[in-house]
Amino acid sequence: MWTAELLGQVLTAERQFYRWCMRIQAPPNVGGPQVATTLADWITWQSATARDLASYTATTQRTRWTHCAMNRLWAWAGQVARLAPENDTRRTSSSAVKKRVRGRPPPAWHTPLQRFSAQELGGSKDIWQDVAPNPKSWDALKTTFTDFVHLHIMTAQARDSIRRDEQA
Repeated sequence: MWTAELLGQVLTAERQFYRWCMRIQAPPNVGGPQVATTLADWITWQSATARDLASYTATTQRTRWTHCAMNRLWAWAGQVARLAPENDTRRTSSSAVKKRVRGRPPPAWHTPLQRFSAQELGGSKDIWQDVAPNPKSWDALKTTFTDFVHLHIMTAQARDSIRRDEQA
């Protein structure tokens, strides 16, 4: 579900939506139409508008889309884990589909949570379900989870891109 490629696409969509909302157009060509003359001009324009977005979100204290998505996943997973084991929502969200094909299974919604449990919490892959019944400790781990996703699940290119944006 939340793969590195999908998080990169969310980041790209956020930047494109920002450019559209702010009516930022491609750098003008010498001849007239709004098209960059060279690839270097296009890359410079893309980087500058991404830095503008990062500074805008920082000054207005807005949250980036990727952080919002991970925070909502974290909140939803906590609600589902706090449900009774016989609850239909909990049973269907944690059950695996029996039909298997060759190769690696596709990622599920709980894959980032399982990686977080195994690598950060230092337990089994389902230890996040043991932490969820206590809402205070669950909320305390939210920032750690979003940082983990950005460090270990996002692609290095997307991480570097966000880091460059925030340095402006």
